[in-house]
Amino acid sequence: MNTYNENLRNSVVSTLNEQEVNVQKISSSRNASMISLYYSQSSRITAGEKVGEVLKDYNYQSTMHIEAVNNNNIAINVVDAAKQEKEYVEQAVSNVAVGASNLQIATNAIVKLSSDMGSILNIASAANFDSQIFDRATESQYWMKQTAYNAELASQFAMEASARTAAVSSGTVEAEATGTGVAMKSMLDVLTAEFKNTSKTMDADNEALAKTSNSEKKSEGLLKDVDAEYVATKDAYALSNDELNLNITVPENIPDEIIVDLAGTDIGTSIKISSVKLGNDVVPTITDRDFVIATVASPTVIKEPEKPAETEEGAEGAEAAAATGEGVLASYGIRNYLK
Repeated sequence: MNTYNENLRNSVVSTLNEQEVNVQKISSSRNASMISLYYSQSSRITAGEKVGEVLKDYNYQSTMHIEAVNNNNIAINVVDAAKQEKEYVEQAVSNVAVGASNLQIATNAIVKLSSDMGSILNIASAANFDSQIFDRATESQYWMKQTAYNAELASQFAMEASARTAAVSSGTVEAEATGTGVAMKSMLDVLTAEFKNTSKTMDADNEALAKTSNSEKKSEGLLKDVDAEYVATKDAYALSNDELNLNITVPENIPDEIIVDLAGTDIGTSIKISSVKLGNDVVPTITDRDFVIATVASPTVIKEPEKPAETEEGAEGAEAAAATGEGVLASYGIRNYLK
């Protein structure tokens, strides 16, 4: 192989090798970007799931908090009503007791008056029996007895009303209502604290979700950039390979030596790839024809001053070389055709 072809080949191989290495580097960077995007997406999904779970707790606790506020308001109203009830019951007990006492005094007066009417009737009966005065006195005594009877009943009812009114446990109702109000207030405080903590957690999770979403978008953008660079570099490599019309790739299995048997060959014989025994892992890049890899050429002989003995021997050597087919192989750069 001449120096020009060797330099050209080395330059092409070096250029394509550098481009292929660059493609591999960008491919590694592209894979790393894909992994980074995968982890960003995973983080975003995890953050989204956490937000979903916290949102469920937030909605549940929000409902419970509203119910607790309503129940606490009701408890406050019940306590106020119980206090008013206690005041009204105490006032009613006092009023009923006074009324019962007054009614008893009136009943006693009516009973005494009825007794006096009996005495009057006795006097009228003795003095004016079967007269108009007697009849009026008799009628008056009847109604007086009825009034006294009704007064006794009214006094009895008043005493029972006083007793029953006094039996109303307004103090107990107030105490139980107050205790319930305190319990509702405590429950409201607990639910309010939990609701605030859940709100803070939801805010933090939403912030984390926003960060992971931004990270995912950045990873997507980086992957797009690297992917575009990868495609451009790969296309540039393929274009360079096509333009140079060599389709050279970085060879992996180039043998250190190739042995060609020249026995029975003549000067000018072309050696083809089919006549060379290659290793099992060595494959020609040209597969559509049996191409020439070398030609048998005459050896180059440097002339020296004439010496009869040596000249004859040299002539004999040249003739022997021609007769035996021994010569020099003119290589065509077989390394270019192996991979």
